[in-house]
Amino acid sequence: MQSKIILFIFSLTTVDICRGSILFRTETENSSGKIVGGTDAKPHEFPYQISLQDRGWHICGGTILSDVKIATAAHCCEDYLTTWSDLRVVAGAHVAANSSEPNQQRRSVNRPRIYDGYDQYYKTNDACILTVTEPLELNPAVKAMPLCEVEPAPGTVCTATGWGRTNPDGIRWKGPLQKLNMTIVSRPVCERSYGPLEEDVICAGGVFGKDICFGDSGGPLVCGTGSSKCLAGVASYVSGMGCAQGIPSGFTNVAWFYKFFTNDG
Repeated sequence: MQSKIILFIFSLTTVDICRGSILFRTETENSSGKIVGGTDAKPHEFPYQISLQDRGWHICGGTILSDVKIATAAHCCEDYLTTWSDLRVVAGAHVAANSSEPNQQRRSVNRPRIYDGYDQYYKTNDACILTVTEPLELNPAVKAMPLCEVEPAPGTVCTATGWGRTNPDGIRWKGPLQKLNMTIVSRPVCERSYGPLEEDVICAGGVFGKDICFGDSGGPLVCGTGSSKCLAGVASYVSGMGCAQGIPSGFTNVAWFYKFFTNDG
């Protein structure tokens, strides 16, 4: 049974389901980068994608739900429940590391709202809402993405995006946003790798050399075409063997958390 590695940059968290242990390894500024096996996105091809930054460093991705609300992973938020003033949401970016891009919008955030059932030990129910202190200006470079109300069926081809590592041992990625098509895998198939999974997770991928990786945490998995596109998953973890090892990766199941993400209370 595989352990799972949370895709957070600053504290790479390994959750070992077999032994019930969590191992922490603090990474350096130069130890993170982009999606493995992906390709460059066109500028503003994915205008719903944001970069979540800690004092200028990209730490996670996220998805614009409205002019004030961002969906991301709980493990991206849990270390900022008292220090959220360090966080910035960067929208409209193509190269997130380039703060001089003309379409970028930078916003401070209010205290993160983590799903009440989030398990800090096993990193289950990995969902968080960020609200910005000043509304985003929605335009062709900054757009909201609807939420999926129904879990995508196995075999559905979806798109993951992010500024995470290009390879498991690569340096911090400072280039354009990356994109990768990933196919939804049935829960029984995914359980062959991870053991029993709850409804809070969907799995995608499993192709050797192509995967989300460190720094992609919290980022979107979008399914559908045209006007039917919706946010189906939030990047959460990869296999304990590492990124792109031919094992499906785990995404927070947005349909399962639909009420949480739509509740303004």
